[in-house]
Amino acid sequence: MFSKKLAIILVVGSIARLWLVFTAAGINSDAGKYALTTERMAEHGLMSGMRGDFFWPYYSVNRRLVVYPYLGSIVYRFTGDSILALRLVSAASGVALIWVLYAIAMELFKVEKIALLSAGLMGFHYEFMRASASVYREVTMALLLAFAFLTFLWTLRAKRTWPLLALLTGLLLFAGFLTRPDGVAVAVALGVMALCVAPGKRRMAICLIMTLTFLALEVPYALWLRKTSGYWLVNQWQIQRKLTAVESARRFLLEEDREVNATVE
Repeated sequence: MFSKKLAIILVVGSIARLWLVFTAAGINSDAGKYALTTERMAEHGLMSGMRGDFFWPYYSVNRRLVVYPYLGSIVYRFTGDSILALRLVSAASGVALIWVLYAIAMELFKVEKIALLSAGLMGFHYEFMRASASVYREVTMALLLAFAFLTFLWTLRAKRTWPLLALLTGLLLFAGFLTRPDGVAVAVALGVMALCVAPGKRRMAICLIMTLTFLALEVPYALWLRKTSGYWLVNQWQIQRKLTAVESARRFLLEEDREVNATVE
């Protein structure tokens, strides 16, 4: 599922994204939180990054959605710059998404011109390119959920490997959930689609494999988050700690005092 024209789109799209990554100026409001989590994960491990230092006001939001900052922590070891590392993760996700959309279009329409149009729009639309060069977890989430939809389409037509593909779909849905919890809506949608469009004899089996794989990972994780943070993970606003201005100031001063003491020592 590849062509010379697609290769050109991928190469040009990659160059454009890299240029935007290294010329970008400024960051969005969440980028500092992602960067802090990325650095802590790189220096002290995944669990340390998830627990945080308990001084950051939005500690629960981004630390517990581990896929994006964890990928950033891997790249951070080579770049030494957490913002650059996260931009590169977004760029790589954006380039991979070009191929995934091409493959989805080929599965659905069987017409290469439509598939190339889909890849071209993702590859060269300025807003998509800009998002792929920014510190946005949504690009990585889109890649994981689009890939889950692609493996779901493969599951429908596979003759022997459909159980493994259904299992892979469930795993990708969970990875999407760990990037942004709103991705659970896609898991529900694919479950319904399996009941509606899957081959008759496999319909229930495909739905059960995907659903049970997703729930076997999602439910324990959600329960653990409930136990450790006090919030159910359905969307980020439900796990965001609403701190008063006084409490935020107190924690900020504690953090400043800790940094001063570390400098003196």
